[in-house]
Amino acid sequence: MMNQNIDKEALFLKAVSVERDEFKELFTYLKQDFGYGERIPFYIMQSAFKKGIVRAVYLTDGFQVYGYAIYQHEPAQDCVHVFYLAILSDYRSLGLGSTLLARLKTLSNGRILLEVEDPDKTKKADKVSIRIRRINFYERNGFHLSPDINLKSFGYPLRLMTLQELPKVDQKEFQKYYQSLYNRVYQFPIGKLMVKAR
Repeated sequence: MMNQNIDKEALFLKAVSVERDEFKELFTYLKQDFGYGERIPFYIMQSAFKKGIVRAVYLTDGFQVYGYAIYQHEPAQDCVHVFYLAILSDYRSLGLGSTLLARLKTLSNGRILLEVEDPDKTKKADKVSIRIRRINFYERNGFHLSPDINLKSFGYPLRLMTLQELPKVDQKEFQKYYQSLYNRVYQFPIGKLMVKAR
């Protein structure tokens, strides 16, 4: 672990530019933190990024990158749909994940959707523990686990978390909405095939 005396108040979000080298650096971080099947393919994400559909920010002090978030702003609901959020491995367990989320909340007027893997849908104890820790982290930061939404996205059983509790919703209707979020990024109707209610 590196320097633990990080001034969290001095940290801010810096938009990742569409320059190829900066995007490649971001994707290098993404490959370190998320497995092959968990990542949107590079060329699809790059295309959506260039078109302004996907956005990314670094948590930084202006010199060092500490973490990042990759998301889309969804105008119909005026919310931020987070695909990836991570603190770089050298800086984990320092409370920077909460700092990153706090800064992200300012971009979204407090309206954030994100997915977590369902801990009830695995039998591997180590994976259950990791999934529960992630949910607990988001709950400590003000997120609510939706009791009504159970999705399967690209084969992964997911639960939805939001900053504001969702009213009771019809799962099939929400499934269509969520499919549209993925369709925007992939730029073709993949959501109908790959995002299902379960």
